[in-house]
Amino acid sequence: AAVVSIATAVDQVSKSLQTFAQFDDQLRVAASYAGATAEEFQAMGRAAAEAGATTSKTASQAAQGLAEFASRGFSVREQIEALVPAIRLAEAAQVELGRATEVSSGILRGYGKDVSELKRINDIIVGISGASAANLNFVGEAAKFAIPAARAVGEEFETVAAILGTLADQQFEAGQSGNALKNFLISLTGPTSKAQAALDKLGVSTRDAQGNFLGLVPIFKQLNAANLDLTDSTAIFGRYFTTAALAVTKSIGEVEKDLDLLKYGIDGITESTAEFQQAGLGGSFRRLESAVEAIYVAVGDQLAPIVSAAAGLLTEFAGSSSKAAAATTVFAGAATVSYTH
Repeated sequence: AAVVSIATAVDQVSKSLQTFAQFDDQLRVAASYAGATAEEFQAMGRAAAEAGATTSKTASQAAQGLAEFASRGFSVREQIEALVPAIRLAEAAQVELGRATEVSSGILRGYGKDVSELKRINDIIVGISGASAANLNFVGEAAKFAIPAARAVGEEFETVAAILGTLADQQFEAGQSGNALKNFLISLTGPTSKAQAALDKLGVSTRDAQGNFLGLVPIFKQLNAANLDLTDSTAIFGRYFTTAALAVTKSIGEVEKDLDLLKYGIDGITESTAEFQQAGLGGSFRRLESAVEAIYVAVGDQLAPIVSAAAGLLTEFAGSSSKAAAATTVFAGAATVSYTH
């Protein structure tokens, strides 16, 4: 029995050290990307360990999330502030943490917003996912094409998401939708002479009296009221994007409804959806797994200095042994040569 107990203890210590090593490796990747100081490295470790102990993601997964943010130019402070919101988004959308981090940080950086806006961006993603067929992966893929143009003309993410939701409902793919939205913005902010003639014929204005861009929703409302047809749509938006433009025009009422929801009715939806998704047995197992890893990481953290010191001594001993063995070989060879002569 004593032998079994010792073997079990050794096995648990081994698991603790292996788990901590994986966690530490991921953390060092994030720290190296961010150029973290020793103090910042410790803060990152505490943040990842706490996330692992209190969410459905393990400490190692949390450290991977930090590395994803770091690779996108987030400072250590920004990484730590963004970590839990990214985990909540992953839980709510039922995706891997790396994918949630990639999408939300891409949109945040695309708009040039501060990390304090991340929860709002996450709420918009989750909100439109619940209101349409545009899930996180759809929004993330489409946003890569649409957001640079949207930011350039001041079109907020709520509008972008609402239009993407309508296009998703109309069976357009993510890449098509993102490129279509980019085309809408380019075509309406700087229409060709042919497009301008069609707009004038329909009585549609794209700018106010001061020359400011009116925005996509007001313009598409005008196009719908003017009964935009295939010919005029093609003249304004081009052959490739005309069907997408017609889909948005005819569904502008749905776009407005979703836009109103995204502006006023989704505050905190990521958190509440994540809690619901993790309330079942599967969520309990994931939290248990994370809690167990948190214990392993804590134990491994305490044992790591001892193991590191032992490894250093063994390496030094191995080096000394190798040198001694080499010297012995040379001496023996020399002795053999002298004897034979």
